[in-house]
Order: sequence, then structure tokens, then C-alpha cells
Amino acid sequence: MLRLIIIEDEFFAANHLNNLVTSLDYKVQGIYHSGEDFLQETDWEFDAALLDIILEKDLSGLDVAAVLKKKGIPFIFLTANEDDSTLQRASKLSPSAYLTKPFKNIDVSASLSILANRIEDLRELSYHSLLRENDLTTEPLTSREIDVLKGLVEEQTTSEICASLFISKNTVKYHIKNLYRKLDVNTRDEICTKIASNIIDS
Repeated sequence: MLRLIIIEDEFFAANHLNNLVTSLDYKVQGIYHSGEDFLQETDWEFDAALLDIILEKDLSGLDVAAVLKKKGIPFIFLTANEDDSTLQRASKLSPSAYLTKPFKNIDVSASLSILANRIEDLRELSYHSLLRENDLTTEPLTSREIDVLKGLVEEQTTSEICASLFISKNTVKYHIKNLYRKLDVNTRDEICTKIASNIIDS
């Protein structure tokens, strides 16, 4: 599930967007009403941000977007009828999309669907880096080991991994044993922690 945060200083707009996002089965990790609050309080445990360009306090949405861009976190700008110069500055920060107020369900749905697919594509590319020499494993993983690894990261049980990959429990256990060795870990939790901090958040 895509984990989102909302940075919007208008309470009604923020709550309305939150309701739209959750109705589309995305998870809102937090709502912030200023860039300052976000930077002070965030734990960075989210996949993307919905960010108002104009915020009331000193930090603008453009300032916050610059920080997100530096960290490689995608964002969607929330806009009213802003002037051309502001939109030109916004475009230079490479947002994933723009959502115009008042928010419409169909626009929010389309933008988030595109964003989710883009993030999934980036994650897939990151997983593929494990097929060759890399800093996470002692030796490259096989394609099947990556399939099992994804199941572990998604917190699937052994039975669920078997069903999704159409392989036996013994085969799954064999691949998990190899993953422990190649990732230099001892438990599933250690695998998830190692992968989440290097693949999921990349």
C-alpha cells in the first residue's frame, strides 16, 4: 500500500484530501499544516507527499519540495490558480503531478495510480540490482531468490509465498536459507529491515 503524507495549511482542504485518498485505499501516514511542522516531526517513513505549493509560514511548498527531491522522495503539488512564475519554479522541481483545488476524486485517483506505478517501477529496478554484484549481498541473488525476498518484505507467510510462486514449502525454505546467507542475516525481521532501508526507500 502506498504510504502518503499531506502537507496542506488549509484544514478543510487537508481533511477533504485525506478522505479522498483513504477512500481510494491508500494510507495517509500523517497530515502537516506547515513545512516547518513536517520537517520537525516527520520520521520519513512514507513513500510520497501531497504538497501544497503555497504554505502560510516561512517555508513554502517549493522549499519543502527541494528537500524531498534531494532525498529522492516523489511528490505531487497541490495548486490553486497560481501565477505563471510560481508554476515555472514548481516545474523545475520535477513534481510527479499537479492536483488542482478543489480536488476531484477522478483526478486524485488518476494521479495516485500513476505515482504508485512509478514508485513500483523504481523499486523493481532496485531489486534487479541484486542480480549483480552489489553492496547488500555477499554474492548476487537469483531471480527466484528475489521473488521470495519480495514475499518476505511484504510479510507473506511461507504458505502464501508457495501459493503465489507455485513452489513447494521445501523450495521456499531453501531459498530463504540462501537469502540469510547472502544477505548476512539470521531472521526474517533482519531481512526486512535491511531491504526496507536500502530498496524500498531508495
